[in-house]
Amino acid sequence: MMQKMVEKREELDIRRTLTFGIFGLSFNGAWQYLLFVKVMPRFVPGAFTFAAKPIREKLKDKVGIRGVLLQCFVENGINNPFLYFPLFYMTQEWIAGGRPLDGVDRYKQNWKNDLMAIWSLWGPAQFINFAFSAPWFRIPFVALTSCIWTCYVSLTRGDLAGSKEKEKGKERGHLKEG
Repeated sequence: MMQKMVEKREELDIRRTLTFGIFGLSFNGAWQYLLFVKVMPRFVPGAFTFAAKPIREKLKDKVGIRGVLLQCFVENGINNPFLYFPLFYMTQEWIAGGRPLDGVDRYKQNWKNDLMAIWSLWGPAQFINFAFSAPWFRIPFVALTSCIWTCYVSLTRGDLAGSKEKEKGKERGHLKEG
Protein backbone atom coordinates (compact mmCIF):
# COMPACT_ATOMS: atom_id res chain seq x y z
CA MET A 1 0.00 0.00 0.00
CA MET A 2 2.73 2.48 0.94
CA GLN A 3 4.95 1.64 -2.01
CA LYS A 4 2.23 1.79 -4.67
CA MET A 5 -0.27 4.32 -3.36
CA VAL A 6 1.85 6.78 -1.38
CA GLU A 7 5.29 6.50 -2.97
CA LYS A 8 3.80 5.84 -6.44
CA ARG A 9 6.40 3.20 -7.25
CA GLU A 10 6.11 1.37 -10.54
CA GLU A 11 7.35 -1.91 -9.05
CA LEU A 12 7.16 -3.33 -5.56
CA ASP A 13 10.38 -3.68 -3.62
CA ILE A 14 10.05 -7.41 -2.93
CA ARG A 15 12.74 -7.40 -0.24
CA ARG A 16 10.95 -4.62 1.58
CA THR A 17 7.65 -6.50 1.35
CA LEU A 18 9.33 -9.70 2.52
CA THR A 19 10.94 -7.88 5.45
CA PHE A 20 7.59 -6.60 6.68
CA GLY A 21 5.89 -9.96 6.03
CA ILE A 22 8.44 -12.07 7.89
CA PHE A 23 8.88 -9.56 10.69
CA GLY A 24 5.13 -9.06 10.99
CA LEU A 25 4.39 -12.77 11.27
CA SER A 26 7.16 -13.53 13.72
CA PHE A 27 7.30 -10.42 15.92
CA ASN A 28 3.88 -8.83 15.60
CA GLY A 29 2.04 -12.11 15.32
CA ALA A 30 3.73 -14.83 17.32
CA TRP A 31 5.79 -12.82 19.84
CA GLN A 32 3.13 -10.23 20.66
CA TYR A 33 0.47 -12.90 21.08
CA LEU A 34 2.76 -14.70 23.51
CA LEU A 35 3.63 -11.45 25.33
CA PHE A 36 0.14 -9.93 25.57
CA VAL A 37 -2.00 -13.03 26.04
CA LYS A 38 0.28 -15.48 27.83
CA VAL A 39 3.14 -13.61 29.59
CA MET A 40 1.56 -10.31 30.69
CA PRO A 41 -1.34 -11.98 32.52
CA ARG A 42 1.20 -13.94 34.58
CA PHE A 43 3.00 -10.74 35.63
CA VAL A 44 -0.28 -8.92 36.17
CA PRO A 45 -2.79 -11.62 37.21
CA GLY A 46 -5.74 -9.22 37.53
CA ALA A 47 -5.16 -7.50 34.19
CA PHE A 48 -8.18 -8.87 32.38
CA THR A 49 -10.45 -8.37 35.41
CA PHE A 50 -9.27 -4.76 35.70
CA ALA A 51 -9.88 -4.14 31.97
CA ALA A 52 -13.48 -5.36 32.36
CA LYS A 53 -14.31 -3.03 35.28
CA PRO A 54 -16.28 0.19 34.81
CA ILE A 55 -14.14 3.34 34.83
CA ARG A 56 -15.41 4.40 38.25
CA GLU A 57 -14.17 1.13 39.77
CA LYS A 58 -10.89 1.32 37.86
CA LEU A 59 -10.11 4.70 39.38
CA LYS A 60 -10.37 3.16 42.87
CA ASP A 61 -8.25 0.11 42.02
CA LYS A 62 -4.64 1.16 42.73
CA VAL A 63 -3.30 -2.36 42.15
CA GLY A 64 -5.04 -2.49 38.78
CA ILE A 65 -3.68 0.91 37.77
CA ARG A 66 -0.16 -0.21 38.74
CA GLY A 67 -0.74 -3.31 36.59
CA VAL A 68 -1.63 -1.17 33.58
CA LEU A 69 1.48 0.96 34.14
CA LEU A 70 3.65 -2.17 34.49
CA GLN A 71 2.32 -3.56 31.22
CA CYS A 72 2.93 -0.21 29.50
CA PHE A 73 6.48 -0.19 30.86
CA VAL A 74 7.17 -3.75 29.65
CA GLU A 75 5.84 -2.90 26.19
CA ASN A 76 7.30 0.58 25.75
CA GLY A 77 10.32 0.44 28.05
CA ILE A 78 11.62 -3.05 27.27
CA ASN A 79 9.90 -4.67 24.30
CA ASN A 80 10.02 -1.78 21.83
CA PRO A 81 13.52 -0.41 22.46
CA PHE A 82 15.34 -3.69 23.11
CA LEU A 83 13.48 -6.17 20.90
CA TYR A 84 11.27 -4.53 18.26
CA PHE A 85 13.74 -2.16 16.63
CA PRO A 86 16.89 -4.28 16.81
CA LEU A 87 15.00 -7.28 15.41
CA PHE A 88 13.33 -5.18 12.71
CA TYR A 89 16.65 -3.79 11.48
CA MET A 90 18.31 -7.21 11.74
CA THR A 91 15.49 -8.79 9.68
CA GLN A 92 15.78 -6.02 7.12
CA GLU A 93 19.54 -6.54 6.75
CA TRP A 94 19.13 -10.33 6.56
CA ILE A 95 16.46 -10.13 3.82
CA ALA A 96 18.64 -7.67 1.88
CA GLY A 97 21.51 -10.16 1.96
CA GLY A 98 23.57 -8.28 4.53
CA ARG A 99 24.81 -9.19 7.96
CA PRO A 100 21.96 -9.13 10.50
CA LEU A 101 24.25 -7.52 13.10
CA ASP A 102 24.59 -4.50 10.80
CA GLY A 103 20.95 -3.89 11.69
CA VAL A 104 21.97 -3.24 15.28
CA ASP A 105 24.34 -0.55 14.03
CA ARG A 106 21.50 1.06 12.07
CA TYR A 107 19.35 1.05 15.19
CA LYS A 108 22.15 2.72 17.15
CA GLN A 109 22.06 5.55 14.59
CA ASN A 110 18.26 5.90 14.58
CA TRP A 111 17.26 5.03 18.15
CA LYS A 112 16.30 8.53 19.34
CA ASN A 113 13.96 9.25 16.45
CA ASP A 114 12.65 5.69 16.41
CA LEU A 115 11.78 5.66 20.10
CA MET A 116 10.12 9.09 20.03
CA ALA A 117 7.99 7.94 17.10
CA ILE A 118 7.00 4.57 18.54
CA TRP A 119 6.22 5.99 21.98
CA SER A 120 4.03 8.74 20.54
CA LEU A 121 1.70 6.14 19.04
CA TRP A 122 2.15 3.03 21.16
CA GLY A 123 2.31 4.72 24.58
CA PRO A 124 -1.29 5.95 24.44
CA ALA A 125 -2.46 2.96 22.39
CA GLN A 126 -1.15 0.39 24.84
CA PHE A 127 -2.49 2.33 27.81
CA ILE A 128 -5.94 2.11 26.20
CA ASN A 129 -5.36 -1.54 25.30
CA PHE A 130 -4.23 -2.62 28.77
CA ALA A 131 -6.76 -0.50 30.64
CA PHE A 132 -9.86 -1.22 28.57
CA SER A 133 -9.50 -4.14 26.13
CA ALA A 134 -11.03 -7.51 26.82
CA PRO A 135 -8.58 -10.42 26.32
CA TRP A 136 -10.07 -11.35 22.95
CA PHE A 137 -9.74 -7.75 21.70
CA ARG A 138 -6.11 -7.14 22.64
CA ILE A 139 -4.59 -8.67 19.52
CA PRO A 140 -7.12 -7.12 17.09
CA PHE A 141 -6.55 -3.74 18.75
CA VAL A 142 -2.79 -4.16 18.41
CA ALA A 143 -3.22 -5.31 14.79
CA LEU A 144 -5.25 -2.21 13.89
CA THR A 145 -2.78 0.13 15.56
CA SER A 146 0.09 -1.84 14.06
CA CYS A 147 -1.29 -1.22 10.57
CA ILE A 148 -0.87 2.52 11.12
CA TRP A 149 2.56 2.02 12.69
CA THR A 150 3.76 -0.30 9.92
CA CYS A 151 2.77 2.24 7.27
CA TYR A 152 4.86 4.83 9.11
CA VAL A 153 7.86 2.49 9.45
CA SER A 154 7.56 1.48 5.81
CA LEU A 155 7.73 5.12 4.75
CA THR A 156 10.53 6.13 7.12
CA ARG A 157 12.67 2.97 7.42
CA GLY A 158 11.40 0.55 4.80
CA ASP A 159 13.63 1.55 1.91
CA LEU A 160 16.97 0.07 2.95
CA ALA A 161 18.84 1.39 -0.09
CA GLY A 162 17.46 4.90 0.44
CA SER A 163 18.24 4.73 4.16
CA LYS A 164 21.84 3.76 3.49
CA GLU A 165 22.21 6.66 1.04
CA LYS A 166 20.89 9.05 3.68
CA GLU A 167 23.36 7.64 6.22
CA LYS A 168 26.24 8.20 3.76
CA GLY A 169 25.03 11.76 3.23
CA LYS A 170 24.99 12.35 6.99
CA GLU A 171 28.53 11.05 7.25
CA ARG A 172 29.56 13.57 4.59
CA GLY A 173 27.65 16.33 6.43
CA HIS A 174 24.99 16.73 3.70
CA LEU A 175 21.90 15.73 5.66
CA LYS A 176 20.52 16.47 9.07
CA GLU A 177 19.28 13.64 11.29
CA GLY A 178 15.59 12.95 10.99
